[in-house]
Formats: sequence, C-alpha cells, structure tokens
Amino acid sequence: MIRAAALALLTMLSFVPSLAAQGDVRGVLFDSLRTSEPIRDALVTVDGLPERARTDRRGRFRLSSLPAGRWTLRYQAPWLDSLALPPITAQVEVAEGGVTGDVFMATPSFARIQQSLCGAGLEEDTGILLGVVRDA
Repeated sequence: MIRAAALALLTMLSFVPSLAAQGDVRGVLFDSLRTSEPIRDALVTVDGLPERARTDRRGRFRLSSLPAGRWTLRYQAPWLDSLALPPITAQVEVAEGGVTGDVFMATPSFARIQQSLCGAGLEEDTGILLGVVRDA
C-alpha cells in the first residue's frame, strides 16, 4: 500500500517542473521608431506565465526563475496599437540553472515598416502615413 502511494506521488511529481530546471532572462527594450532610445518603465511579460518585469531607465529588464524551455517575451503598448503595429516579441530558450542574456527587443524602424507595407524600400525623401479614417 505504501509502495503504491509512493509510486503514485512520484508519477504526479514528474509532471511538475523541477525547481532546479529554472533560469533567468535579461535583456533590453529599445524604441527604434519614435525616440531611438531605450524604453523605460515598460512591462515585459512571458506568454503563458505570470512572470513579468519592468524596464529600468536604460530599458534593461530581468525575469528570474523561469522554467527551463522555450518562451515568448512580449511588450505591448497603446502607442503600438495606434500605429497598427503588433506587440514586440522575442523567442528565448531558458537554460536550466543559467542566465539567458542579451535579449534585444525593439520596435521596428521606419525602413522596416516601409518594407513590410510596401514590399520594397521607398526612395529617399518619401514616407508613409499610417492612421485610421473615421466618418465624422
């Protein structure tokens, strides 16, 4: 009876992530579009996990004790939404007991937006206009 209970407990625990199978992620969030500076006091989240981190004045963040594995980091802001841009994301591989560093997350530059919307880079002295037309 005790042996069966111990076996059942071990089986259940095998599905729970080990505390040793964790790692940290650090990175930088940068605004290539509006300010060409780090994004300060921004919230970086992890898809599927409750963990989150706020960037410092240099745009740096650190997420501690994430389960080992592949995760998606996300930064979402109303100003990105207003430009019809998706959230900024980065895929990271968290190594057991290690630190995944130098994750660089940035808004797209104007050149990249032009490329994705127009299929090719625009000539010098040209640009794009993004917005929403509303019937008044």
